[in-house]
Amino acid sequence: MDILLTYQTALQAIRLEEYPALAREWDERTGLVPERIPRMADVRRMLAESPMLGRLSLPLQLLVSSDATSHSCELFSRRISHDTYPGHAFVRIDRELLVVSPELLPMQLCLHVPRLEGALLVSELCGTYAQRGPSETVRREEPLALRRNVSRTIALMSGSRGARRAREALPLSCECSSSPEESKLAALVQAPRGMGGYGVRATPPSEAGLKGLWDTWAAERRGGGILLLHPRPLPPAALGARRNGVVLRHAGPDDPPGEDDTSLQREELGRLGIELHVVTPDQARDADVMDDLMDSVRAKLGLPLLASGAQRPKRLELLSELERMG
Repeated sequence: MDILLTYQTALQAIRLEEYPALAREWDERTGLVPERIPRMADVRRMLAESPMLGRLSLPLQLLVSSDATSHSCELFSRRISHDTYPGHAFVRIDRELLVVSPELLPMQLCLHVPRLEGALLVSELCGTYAQRGPSETVRREEPLALRRNVSRTIALMSGSRGARRAREALPLSCECSSSPEESKLAALVQAPRGMGGYGVRATPPSEAGLKGLWDTWAAERRGGGILLLHPRPLPPAALGARRNGVVLRHAGPDDPPGEDDTSLQREELGRLGIELHVVTPDQARDADVMDDLMDSVRAKLGLPLLASGAQRPKRLELLSELERMG
């Protein structure tokens, strides 16, 4: 009998190094929720036999469809759902083990976290890193999900709890982020001006036909970047007519971009009519520096420059909130 990991337990499992390989190996998805949790003896056996389960915090949060056939205890906490799920909602990672998919998980977790935190979660699932703890981040070879597939899942589950909260978080997230700091930068850039952000939408590389380039950078550990494209096509004769824009790349203290890598990335993007701006942690925290940078970005994208004075208190508040998120 299967058990289905959900909520925080699912997030822990998805963040483990072996998750992507297990998901590929089993290559099975389903939308069926187990009716009940197995007997206590069977759960103990699963914990003893599965190295992965043994690394997760107890009690395991497990999803079931019936409220009359199982109960919570020290080993597991029962979560009940009567929703109808799409066929890709749950991923098999072992013979008796399923986990909520990266596309569905934001709907569950956004119920219990603020909008900004939900956006950072989506960016992580759609990025090339996993947050193992407050100060531990590990690289992934490729994203676990695409933003458009998260959006499609939210649309399919539009009447379910968490859909509205996840839908609100999605526009502040990004795709192919290479670090939590880059995800925070994306949230700052995209947050509406009423929240203190700059209101400039990031374009997922997968939607711009550029995911292959970002995947190459990730494989070569050259970082990624936040893709900001011109909102309207330029005349066909213009250089980089369909991809004129800017990439903002965050350079953290533990992962500074090498000059050769940055020069190569700048050259590759330049051929597409796209500018590269490398943003340091100090710059990302400085409202004055970010105001100047985003004025430059808006000019490149053909957007009107905006007076920032009225938004200054909100921007400082937003910067502080992002900083507190560690």
